[in-house]
Amino acid sequence: MPEIAINAEHLRLPSAARDALEHGTRVLITRYGKPTGALLNWQTYNLVVPLLELLEEGVVVSPELLMTNDDIALIADLAADEQTTPAEEELIDALLAAEQDAR
Repeated sequence: MPEIAINAEHLRLPSAARDALEHGTRVLITRYGKPTGALLNWQTYNLVVPLLELLEEGVVVSPELLMTNDDIALIADLAADEQTTPAEEELIDALLAAEQDAR
């Protein structure tokens, strides 16, 4: 996708947004409370632009590359979840009893 460059003097950013960008924080641009754009610092942009180019070309990208940290944490939690909770055990017992009664 083509890019355009603008001089920083033509873009009025609050000092909090400039500071956030300097520290690697993403800055969301909103209009009437809804996101309309985002700003990244140069280092972050350089990290994500290869993935953006692949997506724009329609290349099938591994789902793992599209996961957020929350997605990865959930997968780890699910993998570590080996024990049933008391509520789950009660539900299992109730379902097994209902199956026995149906026979």
